[in-house]
Amino acid sequence: MEYEPFEKCHFRDTVDLSQHLPLENGSYIYDDILIEANQTAFYRHQLTFLDKSEKTALHRRGCVCDWSKGRACMKLCCERGKFFNQTSHRCEKLAPKQAMPTDMEILLQNKTRTIWNIFNHFIIQIGRPCEKLEVIKMHVDPWVLKENGTLAIATDNITLDTVNYCISPQLNKTLNKTTLLAMSCPMRNDPSLSMVLNTYISFPSSHNLHISLYIISFSVFIILRLFLIMGICWIMDIISYCCRNYKVLDFLFGITDFCNASQGVLIFFMFIYRREVLIALKEQ
Repeated sequence: MEYEPFEKCHFRDTVDLSQHLPLENGSYIYDDILIEANQTAFYRHQLTFLDKSEKTALHRRGCVCDWSKGRACMKLCCERGKFFNQTSHRCEKLAPKQAMPTDMEILLQNKTRTIWNIFNHFIIQIGRPCEKLEVIKMHVDPWVLKENGTLAIATDNITLDTVNYCISPQLNKTLNKTTLLAMSCPMRNDPSLSMVLNTYISFPSSHNLHISLYIISFSVFIILRLFLIMGICWIMDIISYCCRNYKVLDFLFGITDFCNASQGVLIFFMFIYRREVLIALKEQ
C-alpha cells in the first residue's frame, strides 16, 4: 500500500519513536541518528506479514531508512538483549550466560560475503511480521542478509523486506552457541513453495510484477507436470476405448493403462519424494 498523505514516508522505512522524547526543536535521536522534526509523522496503522495493514493507536514514527542515501535498515524481532521464544510467542530476556550476538554474514552488492557487526552497519528496526514466528531453516530455505537490509532466500530466488522478516538470537544446541537467525511466517504445506506464496504480496509495488510472473510460471510448471502424468494417460485411455477393436494396439494401450493405474505412485515421486520435503517430514 502507498503511504497516506499525512505520512512522511512508507511505513517500512520508519522507526517507532513513541518511546523516545523529542528535542527542543522537535527532532529526535534514534540510535545516535538525528531525525529532523519534518521527517516525523503520526501513523495510525502498521504493516504485518504480506503487507497487511492493521489499525493501531496513533503513534509517531520517523523516516530513517533510505538505501539510496546509504541508510540501510534491518529488523530485530525483539529489543537488544532479548530473543523470540517460539513456544510462548513472546520476547524474553537472554539467559545471563548468553551474550547478545552481534555478527552476521552479509551478502554485498558485488556478490561477495563478509561478516559485519549489525549494530555498526544497520539502523535497527524492532518488530515482528506476525505473532507465531518460526526460524527459517537454513538447510531447507538457505538465506543470507544483504547489505541493503533485505533477506535473500536462495530456494526460490526471492527477497524479503523488513516488513516480512526479523532477526532473533537463538540458542544452537548442537554448537551450544547463541546465533542470530532469521524468522518469518512460513506456510506448512510444500516447503519449497511456502516462501514464494508467503512473499507474494510482501514487496513494494515496483516488485509485484516480477513476483507475480514468477508465481505464474511456477504454477504453469506444476500444471504441465500434472498434465503429463494425468492428462496424457486419460487421453490415451479414451483413445484405447475407441480403438478397442484394433488388437495390434493392445500392447501400447497396456502400457498407458499401467501408467494410468500408477498415477498415485508417479505423483508421489514427482511432488512428495523431494529432498526438502523429506527433511521437513524428518524434523516433524
